[in-house]
Amino acid sequence: MTTRKPVEPLPHAVPLGRVVATRRFELHAEPDRVVELRIGTPKAMDQDAYCPVQLLGIGDERIKPVFGVDTFQSLQLAFRYARVLLEEHGERIRWEQLPAHESVDP
Repeated sequence: MTTRKPVEPLPHAVPLGRVVATRRFELHAEPDRVVELRIGTPKAMDQDAYCPVQLLGIGDERIKPVFGVDTFQSLQLAFRYARVLLEEHGERIRWEQLPAHESVDP
């Protein structure tokens, strides 16, 4: 009989850590205001991994952990989450004349 190691609980609050990707957007009605998407380095845990994502300049600026089975998947899912996060703001946020969410390819 094997003894299973207790699974560590998934964190709700995580640090952004080293930023590996950023993108700056314009706010449609306020071109001087900057909105920035930040993606931190994926971090492995016992049996899973997470990738921190933060959107600054609009809405909730808390860092959100995006979980996956490993660091690769958590990074992939972080980009999908970023698209959904940007879609919440519709046409208000733009990048290179496109709605911001269209600039993040899932």
